[in-house]
Amino acid sequence: MKKCLLTLLLALSITLGFSQSFSRTHISEAITHINVYPNPSHSGDFWVKLELLPTEKSTHVRVYNLLGKLILADKVSSNEVHYNKSFSLSNMPKGVYMLEVTQGDQRMTRRLSFI
Repeated sequence: MKKCLLTLLLALSITLGFSQSFSRTHISEAITHINVYPNPSHSGDFWVKLELLPTEKSTHVRVYNLLGKLILADKVSSNEVHYNKSFSLSNMPKGVYMLEVTQGDQRMTRRLSFI
């Protein structure tokens, strides 16, 4: 049962383009730290903290549902080295969402649980 579920989750993540979603080891050279809390969230409210090195590349923070639909998006100012913002999924159905942080061609994702 577990093997079947893991295979299904991997296939879903590849299909939706979240190939890094189950790995916590991939970090962009300019993103030195990412923290999302509380995770899981009972209220649907999350905080995202990023530590960034100065770069000319644009940094974007996006949240997708598991169907790949964009739910939230934010652009980080190019001179910010500390990104600390809250967002709410309280108006969305409870479930799993994907947080994606992109900077140039670098991407990293985190799974968000709204329970």
